Amino acid sequence: MATVWICPYGVPATSGTKLAERPFPDCVKLLRLRKAQHMGGVNATIQFGNLEDPLASVHKNLTHVVVFVSEAEARKYVGWNAGYYPVPASPKDVAARLGVKPPAA
Repeated sequence: MATVWICPYGVPATSGTKLAERPFPDCVKLLRLRKAQHMGGVNATIQFGNLEDPLASVHKNLTHVVVFVSEAEARKYVGWNAGYYPVPASPKDVAARLGVKPPAA
């Protein structure tokens, strides 16, 4: 299974909100993941921005969505690496594609 995370600005991905867990092939298809967009391995700390940034107050409502795939899951699919992949969509759109309740605004 792969985990879909909503990542607020300046917070590590896995400190955000877990939106769903789905089979990795479903994530690839529904969320349009691409192999070349691998952001980092399973031990990477993925974070968009820094709360110490002078512009943090401007970006405080900015969110990103990432999918985390484990090593065991990634091994099943040729060319995919374990770790994090960005989703080119808003949290609301991702929730709709996955058929889950959208996150609170």
